[in-house]
Amino acid sequence: MEAGARLGITAHARYRTVPQAQIVELLALHGWGHRMRSEGATARHEAGEALERFVAAGLPFESAARGERRFDPAEVLNTIKWAYLRGGDPLWPDHFVATGRRLVSEFHAGSDGRRTPPPPATLGPRRFSVSLEREFNLRAATKGKAIRLRMPLPLESAMLRGLEIGSARSSIAGAALSSGPGRLDAKLPPSAEETATLGAELSFVAEPSGPEIGRSALTQSELDLYTQPREGIIQVDARIAALAAELAGTPHEPWQTVRRFWDFIQTRLICGVLHVDELDRSNPLHSILDMGWYDCRLGSALLVALCRARGLPARMASGYVLYSISPFYHYWMEIWLGERGWVPLDLFSANLTAKESDEAWQDYFLGGLDYRMQTQCLPRLFDTSPALDFPASWYTLTRSRGDGIEIGVFETNSGNFIFRDRISVVSAAV
Repeated sequence: MEAGARLGITAHARYRTVPQAQIVELLALHGWGHRMRSEGATARHEAGEALERFVAAGLPFESAARGERRFDPAEVLNTIKWAYLRGGDPLWPDHFVATGRRLVSEFHAGSDGRRTPPPPATLGPRRFSVSLEREFNLRAATKGKAIRLRMPLPLESAMLRGLEIGSARSSIAGAALSSGPGRLDAKLPPSAEETATLGAELSFVAEPSGPEIGRSALTQSELDLYTQPREGIIQVDARIAALAAELAGTPHEPWQTVRRFWDFIQTRLICGVLHVDELDRSNPLHSILDMGWYDCRLGSALLVALCRARGLPARMASGYVLYSISPFYHYWMEIWLGERGWVPLDLFSANLTAKESDEAWQDYFLGGLDYRMQTQCLPRLFDTSPALDFPASWYTLTRSRGDGIEIGVFETNSGNFIFRDRISVVSAAV
C-alpha cells in the first residue's frame, strides 16, 4: 500500500485515532449517500466490506486497548482515491464519484448522474427550508465567565432572498441572542454546562450563482481589499507570483488567465483531505504545491492567490451546499471580471471527475454554481465563533442522521468534538 508523500499526507500512528465504526459511517455517506435513508444498513455493510478490502491490501490502522481498530480519515479517503489514480481500483469512481454526480443531478429532473446535467444557470429559483443546529464543546471554556458563540446563518444576496429566521434558540437558559449578516450570535451567562447548542429554522428562496451582469465597478477600497497579497491563508509571495506568471504566460483576456489557473489545479493537483498541522505556517499554499494535494479551502485560496498575483480581484466564500442527501459545508471562490461582475468557481468539480477526459464534469462549476446557502464572504463577513479555540491537529467527520447529516469537527489526540452541525434541507420549485 502506497503511503506518506504519495498520499499527500504523513502516514503516522498519531493520526489514527478514529474508531472503525465512525470511518464506516463516513464512507457510507460519501460513497453510498443516495441509499442511506432507504437502505442504510446495506449501505453501511458495503462500506464496511470496502474498508476491509483496503485493510487486507495494507491500509494501516492502530489497535485500541480493547482491540478496536482506529484509522486516520484523511489516510483512508486519500488511499481510496490514490488506489484508483495509481492502479484503477474501481471503488472511487463507482461509488464516490457516482455519489457526487447524483448529488449535483438532484435539481435536474430526469437526470440520474450518468450524464452531465444542464448547466447550473438553467435552474430556476427554489424555496428551501433548512433546519440547522450547532453544538459546541464548552469544556475548555473559562469557568465563571460569559461565553460568546456564533452559528452560521445565510447571507442575503441576489442569489438568496426572502430570508426568514424562525425558532432561533439556545440550550443555555438566559442566553442573549442576536443575528447579523451570516451569523446568529449568543452571549451565554456563566454556566456549568459542558455543551451548548444554538439552532434556527430557516426559509429562503435561492437561485443558481453566476456572473452578476450589470453590476457597477468596484470601488478603490474594494479593489485594494480583493487584491491584497496577504489575507489569512491567502499568501502571495515570490513563489506564488512566479507560478502565476508561468501559468498565465503572455498577456491574455482575464478569463483565459483564470482558466489556466483552473486547469493547473484540476490536472496537476489532487483534491483530497489534509492534516492541518502539516501545513507550512509561513505560507500554507506552499504545502499543497509540494504535496500535490489540496482540499476545498486551500484549493480555493490558491486560486484566489494566483488571481491576485496577476492583479485580478478575487475572494473566498463558504457555506452549505444544499443537496438534501448531503448538505455539506464547503468553500469556493469568486473573481471579479469587470462587466461580468463576481464570477464563482468551485473545485467540487474535481470530485465529479473520474478521469481527465471527463471535461464536462471537470468544468461543471467553472463560472456558475447551483444552490448554496452562503454564510461567509471573506474577509469582511465571517462565521467563526469567538469562543472556539482550535487545537493544532483536528479532523472532520460526517455521517447520515435521520433526514439530514451531522458534520463534526474533532480534536485528533483526544477525539473530543469541538463543534458539530446537524443540518437538514427540504426544497421545492417556486
